[in-house]
Amino acid sequence: MTARSSQVSKKTLWVLAIVFSHSMKFRSRLFPFGVFCAASAWCGTLSAFSAPPVIPPVVAPVIGGSEVVASDPVAQTTVLLKTGPHPNDLCSATLISESFAITAAHCLAGAVDGLQIIFGTNLATPASVKRISPVVAALAHPNYHSQAAQDRLDVGIVKFTGGLPAGYHAVRLVQAAAVFRSGQTVWIAGYGTNDPASALGFGVLRKTSVKIQTPRFGSTEITLDESKGHGACYGDSGGPAFVKNSGELEIFAMTSRGAPGEPDCKTWAIYTLIRPHLEFFRWAANQLKEIR
Repeated sequence: MTARSSQVSKKTLWVLAIVFSHSMKFRSRLFPFGVFCAASAWCGTLSAFSAPPVIPPVVAPVIGGSEVVASDPVAQTTVLLKTGPHPNDLCSATLISESFAITAAHCLAGAVDGLQIIFGTNLATPASVKRISPVVAALAHPNYHSQAAQDRLDVGIVKFTGGLPAGYHAVRLVQAAAVFRSGQTVWIAGYGTNDPASALGFGVLRKTSVKIQTPRFGSTEITLDESKGHGACYGDSGGPAFVKNSGELEIFAMTSRGAPGEPDCKTWAIYTLIRPHLEFFRWAANQLKEIR
């Protein structure tokens, strides 16, 4: 939401968030621009998977993953969320309509001004970038808590302008109450580093398969095994985790953070389940729909 173009004031967004919070019988901590988080520089600890401070990126082949080509269904629903001026200031996001994408709440720690949705598979290859769309509004879950051990409610939504470029479409959101099991294979994607030790490789969309480690981590999260050299890392925050349903990909979770005290992305990662937050996504999109 920009101060010049928004038709809804900051105060209005605060009120809307409070209404949702009370309707869900939650207590919330209130911050401007609809962003709710601990008062820290980037709304999270180092184990959250948004990009660490400035290190110039070097493009190279998610960890242990493969680069995604434009014709891949993953590339048609996954986008990059640019969160700041430095090359590795980024998160990942997933399209849910022609104007909205969902991401992690901790990716929305700053002002909305300057946020961008980038449609493309490799920032270092201009020809692969189809469009850069400004974000005009964003809301994080009103009860996101960056220090909670479980159930952080690390989800948010952004509205962007310009519609979808050719070849892009909204993802299928998991609707049914799926039963997940330990050892089940799922697929993840994101624009993060593939070398956490040197923080290289940001800005390239990659995918890989991993296995579920803990099917239920609290009531709204799940953990995925990263001990086999495959997994999410810094910059993959907000990116999708997919299951296949009738041959099509459905997003069932999004990247939240790594294992506590594990900065190298080599043990396990925590993902936020989508289905418990469908009501929030519907509510937030409805509140932001008039903002231009």
